[in-house]
Amino acid sequence: MSSTKPTLNEAENGNKSKPLLCVVAVICPRYVDYIMFVRENKSEINKFIWIDNLEKARGFSFDKIEKLHRYYEIKNIHKILEYVEMHLSSNRT
Repeated sequence: MSSTKPTLNEAENGNKSKPLLCVVAVICPRYVDYIMFVRENKSEINKFIWIDNLEKARGFSFDKIEKLHRYYEIKNIHKILEYVEMHLSSNRT
């Protein structure tokens, strides 16, 4: 009788899949700073979202938050941070 169990190589190749997408909230007041951050940190598994107001944060579930220099100058930053932190995937049950 022949075995139906997959060989070691077949089992290893069967589990290969694309890595999960990581949505990153990049909070900064200037678009130029955001572009520089994305250039320095680009990766296939990260999707960066520039946030400089509350409307840009709506509709997303985030995996990470990156606060760039001078983020505290954004108007209503406390509301933006509260919203983004409430929508972190790690906070979901």
